[in-house]
Amino acid sequence: MLPYLAVVDVETTGFDAYGQDRIVEIGVVRLDGYGHITDQYETLVNPERDVGPTHVHGIRAAAAAKAPRFVEIAGDVLNRLMGAVVVGHNVSFDLRFIQQELGRVGIGEAQFPNLCTLALSRTVLPGRDSRTLQALCRRMGVELANAHAAMDDARATALLLDRLIETMGGWERIRAADLPIKNLDLLKRSVAPAPESGVQVTRQAAQKLIDSEPSYIGQLIAEMEHRTDRNPDIETDEYFELLDRVLEDRRVTQDEVDSLKVLAQDLGLSGKGLAALHRAYLEDLIIVAWADGVVTPSERRDIKQVAKL
Repeated sequence: MLPYLAVVDVETTGFDAYGQDRIVEIGVVRLDGYGHITDQYETLVNPERDVGPTHVHGIRAAAAAKAPRFVEIAGDVLNRLMGAVVVGHNVSFDLRFIQQELGRVGIGEAQFPNLCTLALSRTVLPGRDSRTLQALCRRMGVELANAHAAMDDARATALLLDRLIETMGGWERIRAADLPIKNLDLLKRSVAPAPESGVQVTRQAAQKLIDSEPSYIGQLIAEMEHRTDRNPDIETDEYFELLDRVLEDRRVTQDEVDSLKVLAQDLGLSGKGLAALHRAYLEDLIIVAWADGVVTPSERRDIKQVAKL
């Protein structure tokens, strides 16, 4: 019988765990020694910076802003990893980020026994085929519906591990010594449980929160509608609404640019007139933001980013 296993996946703002990059989502699937799921945990994480490549992980800044900071969920994560072998596909990547995040909140040198399904696949499966999670899932008949979503990747990795162990003889026969587990002796540590927050904000929950309240920029747009000096002859509401949605995640894709161009053409906006409209949009944001006499640092960053875009 194998020890407990904690299959993890993290989505991050980038690749540099030792620099400025942070976790933006984490998923943990805990298994008993026979491969049965005993617990599942997932949440977005507020990285306290920009979210990085939204086009890869699909997480918008507006969603991450609704999530807890890692310091708030450190106990929830740590308790699910302690007393288990941490499993991941290229697990060293996930562990670097988790260890750095734990270090930032005062849990230094958090070490875990770990098992990499990428390394295990090289032992179990012959050939030179691709070893990416997606490729191995296809090869082993594992469904991976939403790649680069932490819980979907963690579940797929757990199923991939199940297929690999079955190929080796099954959960009943496999022992820890049969697997390339690193630092297995760390399982003997006795560590008291950490306080848990119980806070989880999944992608779906974050979207519901976003849908239920306007964004900061959206709130300013709503206030701008009451300005009396706006030119009543220009039909701009539809364009401003699309511009607000485009700018919400502080990233403008080519598809979004094309959508704005098409709408501008439909509304008869072009050239200097469109540039003036953008300037008026930004100026009105600043005026409304300053209406209460305070512009907070986060509000200032928002406006500066909108100005840059």
